[in-house]
Amino acid sequence: MNAGAICTITVTFSPTTNGAKTGTVTITANRGRERLAGGSHGHGCSGGGRSDLDADLAQLGNATRGCTLACPAQVFTLTNTGNVPLTGITQGTISGTNAADFPVFRLTSTCGPATGGQLAGQTNLAPGSMCVMTVRFAPPTGDTTGAKGPATLSVTDAAGTQTSTPLAGNAQ
Repeated sequence: MNAGAICTITVTFSPTTNGAKTGTVTITANRGRERLAGGSHGHGCSGGGRSDLDADLAQLGNATRGCTLACPAQVFTLTNTGNVPLTGITQGTISGTNAADFPVFRLTSTCGPATGGQLAGQTNLAPGSMCVMTVRFAPPTGDTTGAKGPATLSVTDAAGTQTSTPLAGNAQ
């Protein structure tokens, strides 16, 4: 390389499996008059296949205690944002304060295996693909009135556990 010349090194991250990845890029210089001052220089890098759980709204509004199909609902989308297939997707679960007031409506959900009332099941997603989970705000008849939550929706896959923004509603 000529004196004063600059070279560019491009590293492309392309995992073949889900989960966290680490590695090192090593640049070896010949102890000439280069800026690296010679020797071997390692630079860490990391990344991995991933998934994101997204929803536009976490406040489910007002619901009459004992409502059935007329209960407010929110659709959550699990998207494979990585570049390899996402595997091991489970059905969504609810946890947190008043979790029982926010059931996953299996009839219209597709994330996880088709069991427990869920008609369609997706346990694997190709890159860029998505599945959905519908959460209803359905406070039971005997529940107290007032603010409910926060509760969260979680789904586990090979990239880890994804958790929604807090869910809340007002029981009437």
